[in-house]
Amino acid sequence: LNETLAAAGRRDRDAILRFTEERVISMVAGCASALFAIAVVGNLFGLLLAVIAVSYGFVGPHRKLRLIAQIRQDKIQRALPSGVDLLTTCVDAGLSLQHALARVAREIGASYPLLAEELTLTASEIDAGVPVADALRRMSRRVRLDELSALCGVIAQAHGLGAPIGR
Repeated sequence: LNETLAAAGRRDRDAILRFTEERVISMVAGCASALFAIAVVGNLFGLLLAVIAVSYGFVGPHRKLRLIAQIRQDKIQRALPSGVDLLTTCVDAGLSLQHALARVAREIGASYPLLAEELTLTASEIDAGVPVADALRRMSRRVRLDELSALCGVIAQAHGLGAPIGR
């Protein structure tokens, strides 16, 4: 659940509590809708509506969260080629990886805010003393995108070996 919330961009401390509240409200609303459908519509059609309402009340919040995460991943995936190009340019120009990540985040912030947010958070983690490989691994886990995971792995390995990251 934590990983899905992070992939959906919900990383604040109260994210699990808020999601639990959403689930409870959804379940109550589903049950209330079911009772309403049975009382007003009655017969077999009302029972069918009640089953659908209760099912949606229990399953809806998880489906919505996964959908939000998928949309966010798609937006980050579309932004990735531009971000990689700019990151390569910054590193080739002599910036450290941390400064290059921060610079790329600033430059693409208006066009690709989700990728910029992730890069800013990663650069901040590195600035706070988190090892580069760990910060990149955290970004990879937050976003849960195969292309980004591969890129983070390659960058972490190149950084660890002292190889030129630009290539």
